Amino acid sequence: MSNDALPPVTDKIADGGSSATNNLSDITTSVLGGIGGFQSIGIKELLIGIGVFLIFVIVLFFIRNIYVNYLVSNFKRSPNTAGVSGWLLYLALLFASVIVCLAIIASTKFMTILYIAPIAGFSLLFFILALVTAFKKN
Repeated sequence: MSNDALPPVTDKIADGGSSATNNLSDITTSVLGGIGGFQSIGIKELLIGIGVFLIFVIVLFFIRNIYVNYLVSNFKRSPNTAGVSGWLLYLALLFASVIVCLAIIASTKFMTILYIAPIAGFSLLFFILALVTAFKKN
């Protein structure tokens, strides 16, 4: 047994008969294609985005509590209904804050319809459910 390195893997191309060397980076870029944008994000932008998201999580929790108390005191809704509506509003605003954080992290990579449409759709869905839950008759 020798300690020589293995030769590169070669494939025969059917139409030309020549050999092509498969490089791992070529395979990675061809497979990952559109999601390779994560490689260009710096650690600074990522940490700022995560920090802003955690601040949103905390602030939105207080907004949820204010909304629940508002429904119970002014609209005389039951605390259970107001609580469910509050959590749905929290989720709606949380998905909206994900869009903001994606814009902070890498605006050119993630501000496309492929990423924004599903997140905005969930945000709109939870917002509508929060309003329907809050104002339904008991």
